[in-house]
Amino acid sequence: MPVTKSDIARRVAEKMNLPHSAAREMMDIAIETVKSSLEEGEEVRLAGLGTFLVVTRAPKKGRNPQTGEIIQVPAKNAVKFRPVQNVRKTIAATGY
Repeated sequence: MPVTKSDIARRVAEKMNLPHSAAREMMDIAIETVKSSLEEGEEVRLAGLGTFLVVTRAPKKGRNPQTGEIIQVPAKNAVKFRPVQNVRKTIAATGY
């Protein structure tokens, strides 16, 4: 089962001895800040976690699965996440 924004807010509220609503508001502000920074093309570096950055995906050929027709998929922007080295190692060691 995935961890949700509400789960994280609850954990923050417990550790910081805050009301859940205050922790949830802090989460909302942090997420909005990350989103607006990415929309402006800025990298977002979170120490101990990783870096979010906007990359441009090159145009490519694709195939319509219903007709088999080859189509051109246009270039587009996407968000990429690069975890810090210790996070990569921890995840690799878990076998997931």
